Amino acid sequence: MTPLLSVRPLISLFSALTLATATAELQVGAGAGVFTGTEYDEEIGYGLEGEFGYLSQGQPINLFIGVRASYVDGLASSGSVLNSKDSSDLDLFEGTLVGRVLIPLGADAIKIYWEGSVGSANLNVSGDAKIKGSVRGQDFSINSQFDESDWVLALGLGAGFQFDFTQNIGLRVGYNFHSFGDSEIFGLNLDPGSMNGITSSLIFKF
Repeated sequence: MTPLLSVRPLISLFSALTLATATAELQVGAGAGVFTGTEYDEEIGYGLEGEFGYLSQGQPINLFIGVRASYVDGLASSGSVLNSKDSSDLDLFEGTLVGRVLIPLGADAIKIYWEGSVGSANLNVSGDAKIKGSVRGQDFSINSQFDESDWVLALGLGAGFQFDFTQNIGLRVGYNFHSFGDSEIFGLNLDPGSMNGITSSLIFKF
């Protein structure tokens, strides 16, 4: 037996364990979603996201590793305390490394997936604060604008379904949970809390 033949079984075993025998494809995705949450804001906002990475299509699972950028706009809130009124808007930009496990359900065209992500997010809080009052019979009004931002740790979990229409085009629909680290906003160390979203993305494989 030649040395080349003797190592082939080991190479085959390693390839099977690491999914190296699977076809690795460049995958690009672009989509949109609706989001709600964070301690700064509870209303619904809308966002866009894009990602690219490599998809290893093996059996019985597929693996995707890539990077994702997302932007959420329109998480706005308003309120009043005594004689003050305020309105605020939260804009969020997030850049993360994403790992996704996909399992075909019978036919390869439909897959269930779970994913995790880690990265950083920029939280930008802006708005207006209005205070009205009276001193010695004279009314006064104070208008103040604010705009604060901070980069924080961003962690995420997600799950959903991916539908492959052809070998090169698909659709992914799922739920995403985002958790953020403490932020320095308005000179205070605050916990932004978490955000929930439902997203849908078109997928292109090359």
